[in-house]
Amino acid sequence: MKVKQILGRSSDDPQAQKYIRDSKCLVIEKNGKLRYEIDTGEEKKFVSPEDVARLIFSKMKETAHFFLGSDANDVVITVPFDFGEKQKNALGEAARAAGFNVLRLIHEPSAALLAYGIGQDSPTGKSNVLVFKLGGTSLSISVMEVNSGIYRVLSTNTDNNIGGTHFTETLAQYLASEFQRSFKHDVRGNARAMVKLMNSADTAKHSLSTLGSANCFLDSLYEGQDFDCNVSRRKLKHRFHFLSEVIQLFSFLTLPGLSRRLQVSTATCGCLNFLINYRARFELLCSPLFNKCIEAIRELLEQSGFTADDINKVVLCGGSSRIPRLQQMIKDLFPAVELLNSIPPDEVIPIGAAMEAGILIGKENLLVEDTLKIECSAKDILVKGVDESGANSFKVLFPSGTPLPARRQHTLQAPGSISSVCLELYESEGKNSAKEENKFAQVILQDLDKKENGLRDILAVLTMKRDGSLHVTCTDQETGKCEAITIEVAS
Repeated sequence: MKVKQILGRSSDDPQAQKYIRDSKCLVIEKNGKLRYEIDTGEEKKFVSPEDVARLIFSKMKETAHFFLGSDANDVVITVPFDFGEKQKNALGEAARAAGFNVLRLIHEPSAALLAYGIGQDSPTGKSNVLVFKLGGTSLSISVMEVNSGIYRVLSTNTDNNIGGTHFTETLAQYLASEFQRSFKHDVRGNARAMVKLMNSADTAKHSLSTLGSANCFLDSLYEGQDFDCNVSRRKLKHRFHFLSEVIQLFSFLTLPGLSRRLQVSTATCGCLNFLINYRARFELLCSPLFNKCIEAIRELLEQSGFTADDINKVVLCGGSSRIPRLQQMIKDLFPAVELLNSIPPDEVIPIGAAMEAGILIGKENLLVEDTLKIECSAKDILVKGVDESGANSFKVLFPSGTPLPARRQHTLQAPGSISSVCLELYESEGKNSAKEENKFAQVILQDLDKKENGLRDILAVLTMKRDGSLHVTCTDQETGKCEAITIEVAS
C-alpha cells in the first residue's frame, strides 16, 4: 500500500504519484487529501494514509504490551533520511493518535550506528562509516562521519528500484517460467497463482540466508496442481503433483538450454522431480540486482569524494542484506574494512531506536521539540612532531567537524639536553596532511633546565571554544614551567 511513502504527501508531489501507481490499493484524491479507496462489497470506504499508520501503530502497541506484560508507551521512531518535515509530522501524529508518547524521531542511519555503539564506547577520534540498508522496497546508502560521539550524514542516496521484493519477484518469475516450460501453463497472468509463488519465493529466499534448506508447499497452484518445493543451498527440487492422472514415464531426460538432469518417476499421483543448482541459479538470476547494489555504493563514494580506503566500517541493515552473495560482494569492495553484521540486519534499526529511547528516558526534563545547535571546527588541527626516523610527522588533534567546545591533550617528548621546546600547530583541509605554509601558531617553552640523559615530557593542553578560539598551555612535567597562548582560529 506504500503507506510510509505516501504519508504526508500531496497528490501533486512527483514522488507521491510514483508511489500511488505502485500501490496495490487504489489511491484517490478526496477533499484535497489522498485516500485509499476500499471496496467492501457493500460500500466503498475512503481511508487516509494517516489512519492506516495509526492502525499499524495501535497493533504494534498491543503487541508490545502483550510481550512486556505492562504498558510501554514511550517510543523513538526511525525515519528515512529523505523524509520531509510534513512526513515526519504526519508519522508522529499517527503514533500519538495510537497512544504512544513520541520521544523523538531519528534517522535510520543514525539508529544503525547506535545499535553497534559506534562512537559511543570510544567517543574520541573521527571515522567514516557506510550504512547499507536493503529493505523490502528500496536501497538506501549513507556515508556517516562519526566524530566525538556525534553523527553527521556526509552523503546519502536512495534507489526505489532495488529492494527485497525485486529479488523475490525475480525468483518467482523464474519458477513461473519453469512451470510453463514443463506443463505449458503460463501462470504469470494469474494473480492468485503469482501471489502464492511470491510468498513461496520469499520464504525460500529468507530461509536460505541462514539455513541449509527450506520446504515450501503450495496447495493447488494452478488448475488443481500442487507445488511441493524442497529448497536447499545446493539444490532445488520441484515436485508437481497431478491429481487426475498417472504419468507412465521413465529414464532420464536432458532439457534443452538447462544444465540439469530431469528425473521422471512413476507415482500414484504422477510426481515429477527435477534437480538444479539452486544457489548458483538464484545468484545468476539476481546478478543484475547485486551489481546495481554495488554500483550504487561506488556512485555514492564518488559523489562524496571518498574511496573504499576512506571508509572505516560498513554496517548492514535491512532484511535483504542477509543474502550471502551480496555480503561477499560488499566484502570484496571493502577488503580492509570491518563489516558489521553480527546483529540480524532486520533488527539493527529497531535496536538502535530502542537504545536511543533508553537514553532519553533516563534524562530529566526532556523536551522533544528542543533542537541543539552545535558549533564545529572547520578544519583539521594538527600538531607537528618527529618520528623514529627523524622525519616530520603530523598528528590530528581536532578533526574537522569536531563539536565545540572540545579539549585535547598531547605529550611532546624532547631531548633533555636542549633548553627550549617548540610546539607547532597546523591546519589542514583533511586527509591528515599538512604543509609548512599551513602553520598558524607555535608555543615556545624557554629556559628549561638541561638534563644530561633522557627525554623531557611536555604536556600540551588545547581547548577550542565555541567561537573558534584556541587556548594552548604547554607545561614541563618535571619542573612545572608553563607557557600559554590564545589563538583565533577561523571556524
